[in-house]
Amino acid sequence: MPLHPRVLPDPLVKTFSALYFFSLIIGFSAGSYIPSVIPLITEYFAEKNWGKSIVIHDSAASVSIFCTPFLALLFIHYFGWRGIFVTFAIIFLLAATTFWLTVDELKITQARKNLHSDLFRKRALWIMGAIWVCATGATWSVYFTVPLYLTKELGLTIEYANSLFGLSRLGGIGVVIACGFLVDRVSVKKMIFTLLLLSGVLTVLVGTSSARFIGVVLSLQVIFIMGFYPLGLTAIARTFDREERGMATGIIMTVSMSTGSGLITYLLGLSGDLISFRFGYVALVRWLFSAARSSFP
Repeated sequence: MPLHPRVLPDPLVKTFSALYFFSLIIGFSAGSYIPSVIPLITEYFAEKNWGKSIVIHDSAASVSIFCTPFLALLFIHYFGWRGIFVTFAIIFLLAATTFWLTVDELKITQARKNLHSDLFRKRALWIMGAIWVCATGATWSVYFTVPLYLTKELGLTIEYANSLFGLSRLGGIGVVIACGFLVDRVSVKKMIFTLLLLSGVLTVLVGTSSARFIGVVLSLQVIFIMGFYPLGLTAIARTFDREERGMATGIIMTVSMSTGSGLITYLLGLSGDLISFRFGYVALVRWLFSAARSSFP
């Protein structure tokens, strides 16, 4: 039986303005996680194990993408929609407390002078940023717009489209785990090039396939593009020095999410309203191929 709403405390957020503010705080906190954890992982593990360590850590993202809709349904059934926030707040509090008590702080005793200017002058920072923008666009902008594309342009029912969309995310878990066995044995540059190239081809097929084959194409597109992220984080860790690693990760993540997830999603939405989603997906591939050429000149 669902938990009665009266059991829960009155919410502090009662206006949209307050909701926007607290959402900003949550987003800022979540956004600072990856730039903080990558230096910790590379500090705790030997360089020869960075690939496997980062892949194992990043597999949580693929698992969460698949599990979140099912967890939401489960929590709504037993706790109600307000209870979801309380449940996750307790989980986050326990995780943060455990982390604080068990993990030692990473300290850099002698900070290098002109660290910021030296980092911004590095060509590798801008190449990695461009690659991440394209990969994030191919992941999240497609993720956000595909459900509407399936119903609006391919004519699928909402129920069938949601089921098809959810199952297509399952393959991302397997490829992330597979990358863990390959990342320390095969050239990361070659793997990134291959994944981006195949993701570009499959993104074109997302925009050109019929409703009959769209499920297969979506599943394959997710498999290859999700494999980029652990490899991309490993490439960042190996490219930048210990003092630069956290800052470089933060800059790349900020640029990739604001542009790849934000701006490109907005442009795909405009394409869907003014022309078609098909046109937007095909145009997006130009960026993917440019990223592939940059990563493997």
